[in-house]
Amino acid sequence: MPRSPKSRGKGGRRFPKREGGARRSKAVAPQAIGRPQSAKSQSQPVAIHGSPRVGAWRELTPVGLGEHAAKHTWRFALYSEGRSQRPDGKEYLALLFRDEDRETFGIREWLGPDQPHYTDLRSIARRVVTDEAYRASLQSDDPDLPTMWRRR
Repeated sequence: MPRSPKSRGKGGRRFPKREGGARRSKAVAPQAIGRPQSAKSQSQPVAIHGSPRVGAWRELTPVGLGEHAAKHTWRFALYSEGRSQRPDGKEYLALLFRDEDRETFGIREWLGPDQPHYTDLRSIARRVVTDEAYRASLQSDDPDLPTMWRRR
């Protein structure tokens, strides 16, 4: 149905409150290209582990375990941070695992856009359960790992 001449430029069906029906663009801060960084920010390395209060936690269950391996005592979680949540501007994903007694901890991390798919992460979790050598290669004595796990 054609519009009347009086309704021209006063909004469309989707966005009737805005002039012309256009979406309001988000204001973007100007980039700091060409600005020299302070000596303080250059001397401090960016931590790979994020703050457990910033990113998103998600429990993970291994896929394709047999009957014997299905009785495992390992717990898995995914922790992720977006580019806007990190000071280095890169995406971060970590597959964390621990035993039920919270004595052994392990982590596998990805930094940047090349991150595995959720089903691949479940397969990695299966390998942690079934392959002792692989699990030992991912175990860590990092004191931050116990604090990254949320108490449930």
